[in-house]
Amino acid sequence: MPDQDSAARQPPLRIGVLVDEQTLPRFEEEILRRIQASQFANIEVVIRAPKLTQSAPTATHPSAVFHRYERRDLRRRNDPANDPLAKVDCRGILVAVPSVELASEPRREGAADASAQDAIAGELRELSLDVVIQLGSCALPAEYMSLCRYGVWSILLGDPNSDTSGPPYFWETYRNDAVSTAAVLVHDAQRQLVVEIGHFATRPTSLAWNRRQPCWTAVALLLQRLEVLAHRGWDAASCNAVAYAPRMRRFISPSNSQMLRWLARDSWQKLAKRIQGRTVKHWRIATRVGGQIRPADGRADLGGFRFHESPQGHFYADPMLWNRDGRNWLFFEDYHYATHLGTISCAEVLPDGALGPTMDVLSRPYHLSFPFLLEDGGELYMIPESGDNGAIELFRCVEFPDRWEYDCALLDFAAVDTTITWIGDRYWLFTSVPEPRANAMQLQLYSSPSLRGEWAPHPCNPISNDIRCNRGGGAMFIDGERVIRVSQDGSRIYGHSFSFHEIVDLTPETYRERLMLNVDPSWSQGLIGTHTYARCGDVEAVDGVMRRRRKGTAV
Repeated sequence: MPDQDSAARQPPLRIGVLVDEQTLPRFEEEILRRIQASQFANIEVVIRAPKLTQSAPTATHPSAVFHRYERRDLRRRNDPANDPLAKVDCRGILVAVPSVELASEPRREGAADASAQDAIAGELRELSLDVVIQLGSCALPAEYMSLCRYGVWSILLGDPNSDTSGPPYFWETYRNDAVSTAAVLVHDAQRQLVVEIGHFATRPTSLAWNRRQPCWTAVALLLQRLEVLAHRGWDAASCNAVAYAPRMRRFISPSNSQMLRWLARDSWQKLAKRIQGRTVKHWRIATRVGGQIRPADGRADLGGFRFHESPQGHFYADPMLWNRDGRNWLFFEDYHYATHLGTISCAEVLPDGALGPTMDVLSRPYHLSFPFLLEDGGELYMIPESGDNGAIELFRCVEFPDRWEYDCALLDFAAVDTTITWIGDRYWLFTSVPEPRANAMQLQLYSSPSLRGEWAPHPCNPISNDIRCNRGGGAMFIDGERVIRVSQDGSRIYGHSFSFHEIVDLTPETYRERLMLNVDPSWSQGLIGTHTYARCGDVEAVDGVMRRRRKGTAV
């Protein structure tokens, strides 16, 4: 990009907004509102450009059946005020912002309007724009590209690697894809980059539902990158960037026959869900002594794991292991069907893999799960998932294993599945934060020289927006010389599988990991999901979920 300095910038960024009409999709209106309300950017000019004409081969307009389905689905599944693609009038937001009008034809030497276009270019040059944000269906002509310091930014609703498009997120729903994608693009006259990308679980039963997370989270992705640009410069804002080759995208609309086939399939799926409503997803924990999954081997041998049954009316999940005085202890979520709340329990793992008596460890008026454990300064601490209480909470062990007291809140926002590791000279905290409007998870990374210190966000945040790996699946561990992060995949269903990632680059400025191994639920007959893994010495624990018949509040 132009002027690729690494020096930190000071707010506010000078923003130009490129639009083709006064009405925009609601999620693009949200971009304007949040920039206007921010402290890191100002909208300096509205650049009005003609709408792009579609030059790629296209199908006919969406079919009558599609239009009827879309209207009905929006009425049934979506709050109109939360429909990201509903058109809204943006004149009120931009009424006080100066505007310029671009010509509908490219500049030609000697043309009658050349001087007018030169005047527009001069006016834009005087504004010293940092970024132009492209909204609607228009593009900034090449002759104006050099007038914005950090290029033209836009949101792509769909997979950047796909050469087809259509009604946003319909084909992902139609094909029942595992994920639906949104990306933040930045381009100038020379190249185009994907500076951020998100992958979200596809909702196959509703187009309205499937649009919600990608569209609303794309707003957050764009604003997050702009804020990093304002405070830390281009190098930090582009730390996740990959090159993008623009392609001619074919717009394909669903025909009446395709819609009818899909609606028939959708009806069968809804019938199956009603039948499944008589069942419940029941989680169990399994342990193994003497074996060990080695992610570097590229395959997972889970033979020898022994499942443990929970009492009636409960399920067990989220295993964590801790060794104290030569004895191995299993801490886990103890979910109560009657109250729909989880508490934390523990049991000793005996030498043969059996469990000793279960003890209640920690309960609160809100849901607890994922009891991550760590030692600091000779004290043992627990960080259970406490997102329902709006904070990442730290508890100190008063008497091992079953007496714990509240210590403090490490961070005062809702997050789930927090893990901490010590690398180099500081603690590194990984946690999954829900995007407020659409509840899509973002994996965030923070660091601090002390457990109760000031936790600084990493400049590459969010380090993952991929539903297949942006949520913790257990405590990190060392495998040989590798630091392994465990994640869970929630694309097909919640907690479908877990994966091991080697952390290959972790500094205050950079983060990089690589996928080593994925473990799906096929390792044990009847499982439909498996999402947490733990190890301690030669003891391992894993959980798995299967369907069981519902019997009131007991299973």
